[in-house]
Amino acid sequence: MATTVTALLAVRSTPSDHSASALGPSVSAANTTARVHAEVRLTQQPWGTALHLVLRGVPPGAHCQLLAVLANGQRQTAGSWQASYEGAAVIDAAADAPLNRLAGVEVVTDRGVRLVSIPLSSG
Repeated sequence: MATTVTALLAVRSTPSDHSASALGPSVSAANTTARVHAEVRLTQQPWGTALHLVLRGVPPGAHCQLLAVLANGQRQTAGSWQASYEGAAVIDAAADAPLNRLAGVEVVTDRGVRLVSIPLSSG
């Protein structure tokens, strides 16, 4: 049974008030073809994993989804939004899977086009 999580979603143009240690590990990736760059911080929570995404280079107006990719290949929608005219976004989202069950994070359009994929190192 696939689980879809409604995001705790906030789009901001200012940096987070959280310290790096409070947010957890940070991982980044880029899609040089699409000119999209993403950095995500993941934090284990009692209910799952909190995700803090900073994304740049998304086509303005694009409808995007943040997907949490589980180790078994399942994908959970952690959040969705529309890119600003600057093509940048700061997103706070959530997945109900624990951090140790996540294999990566992806940003895709509402048409399923993968803008960037961020693999998480195992162990």
